[in-house]
Amino acid sequence: MSKTITIISAMVFVLCLLSSPLMGQSSADAIRLYNEAYDLEEKARSNEDLKKAVQKYEEALSIFRKIGDVEGEGSSLLNLGSVYGCWGQYAKAVEYYEKSLEIKRKIGDVKGEGSTLMGLGEVYRHLGEHDKALASFQKGLEIYVKIGVPVGLPNDLIGNLYLDIGDLAKAEPFIKQANYTSSLGRLSLAKADYPSAKNSYESLLKSAEQNRNANNLFTAYAGLGMSHEGMGDNTQAVEYYRKAVAYTEDLRSSLNPTERETFFDVRIGGFYRTAPYDGLARVLARMNRPVEAFKESEYTRARIFAESISKRSEYAGLDVPKDIRDKDSQLTDELAALTKNLQKAYEKQNKEQITVLEPQVKEAKQKLSAHVDMLRKQYPLFAATKYPEPMDMNQSALKDDEWALAYHVTDPGIIIYLTRGKEIVKALFKPIPRDELNSLVLTFRKPMEIVPGC
Repeated sequence: MSKTITIISAMVFVLCLLSSPLMGQSSADAIRLYNEAYDLEEKARSNEDLKKAVQKYEEALSIFRKIGDVEGEGSSLLNLGSVYGCWGQYAKAVEYYEKSLEIKRKIGDVKGEGSTLMGLGEVYRHLGEHDKALASFQKGLEIYVKIGVPVGLPNDLIGNLYLDIGDLAKAEPFIKQANYTSSLGRLSLAKADYPSAKNSYESLLKSAEQNRNANNLFTAYAGLGMSHEGMGDNTQAVEYYRKAVAYTEDLRSSLNPTERETFFDVRIGGFYRTAPYDGLARVLARMNRPVEAFKESEYTRARIFAESISKRSEYAGLDVPKDIRDKDSQLTDELAALTKNLQKAYEKQNKEQITVLEPQVKEAKQKLSAHVDMLRKQYPLFAATKYPEPMDMNQSALKDDEWALAYHVTDPGIIIYLTRGKEIVKALFKPIPRDELNSLVLTFRKPMEIVPGC
């Protein structure tokens, strides 16, 4: 979700309230709760911190409603929508955004209405409700044009939405008008214009390395990996994919458990965060390095498994003492907070903070690594569940005379591994798009489906 929209709203809201004649004790309490909630949201180290932020936003919202401050009510609803959107609870996010939108329209906050429509459209986009997302973005664009606000953001969002659904003809004019480097690269990739894509992502990487923008660094690395893969430069593709994977792992370590639940479910610059893992396996298979390719495929599955199972309360049933589980949470939360603060220091180019935080992050990683090593030895089931590793063929139960096929489906095609016993005999890449493959699977299954009542 876009934090820019929320931050602007928060600043405008506080300034307006400070000059309001309604500024009494209740208003002061509401502002205090609102600001505490915002601070908690920004510095959240755990799921509990986010819950506290939501609770304080709700308390502020209640006070604003009691004193009849509709502007404060609208701003609280907007930020609650943003929190639930980042949390992956999109149904609740829609509910709060729509309530905020109603208030923005009621009080005549036209600019706020446009910003809220952008946030609402992003939630619909995450839900895959493209028609509703497009309607929100288009209404927001109309408002931006009407009040003379720069239209780069809504044009870019509309263009990328069209790219999501594969409509390049409709996407291109919006992408070009917005002129965002990342989206120009994505458009070039979709058109198989790999040299142009490479140029765009090199430009993005140059600026991202200066300001350390997390999303842009990931997008640039992944985009350059795909650009070089498309041009047949496998060596360079492997280099950039590995950088993207390493950066993704670092970024993941900066997240609290709640944020990790949807980490691999969202797109950044048009790429799912699994894209570089998939690309690395794909290129290694093409380079006739099947053992390395298989390891990357298994690593991808391990990562997705870890995030999927983290959405459930799976750890309570494992035979792990409470103090060990508490220490595990403490170490992961500490690393998440330090890494997040270091990222902010990079983006603000605060050299003093960077100097202090870099050794702290390094030490926190070492502590967590030692802790995980202990878990693997003493509590292997817990470690395998929370910190899964790719399976080596030597760990398989296959006998020497047994053959097996393993598959790894990626967006542009499928990787097929042929194994005999514990040996990978061959790895092949079949260029068939994921959507086409899904359609073939459904066609194959249809005659075997049992229809109730027949």
